[in-house]
Amino acid sequence: MPTTQPPDTGRPGPDALAHAARDRLTVIRGRTYLLLRRLRRTGEVPAGRLEAGLVEIDRASRDLAALIERLEDGIDAPRNGAPPGDAGAD
Repeated sequence: MPTTQPPDTGRPGPDALAHAARDRLTVIRGRTYLLLRRLRRTGEVPAGRLEAGLVEIDRASRDLAALIERLEDGIDAPRNGAPPGDAGAD
């Protein structure tokens, strides 16, 4: 008996988005942990290491925000068949 696949909508499914979100959270938590560990052990974090860590945390948090927006677009898609993001367009 053949199995049926859902139609390819060109959008990643919820599992792929959840995996990507967890990846970003891992970066945020990991970098935060490393910076705090260094601070607690030595009482300081070299400026270059602090900046690099904060840049990575910022990038991951922006990526996560974009993923959340994509999820919201899928959830808030209008029922009239218009693509997400076109809800108020005339």
